[in-house]
Amino acid sequence: MTADSMRIQLGIDTVHYGADTVCDNLISAIMEHRDFGKTILIVAHGNTIRTSSVNWA
Repeated sequence: MTADSMRIQLGIDTVHYGADTVCDNLISAIMEHRDFGKTILIVAHGNTIRTSSVNWA
């Protein structure tokens, strides 16, 4: 199953962010949508996100 088909089938809300080297845009998108402490699915190319484990709870 692709990420897009999963998003459609499960009705997952979508937020787009611009790739950067330190994930500032991703963090900003999470903050703007008040998603801290929630389980989120991040779909990204391997060269656009560099954190292996994040705990924002």
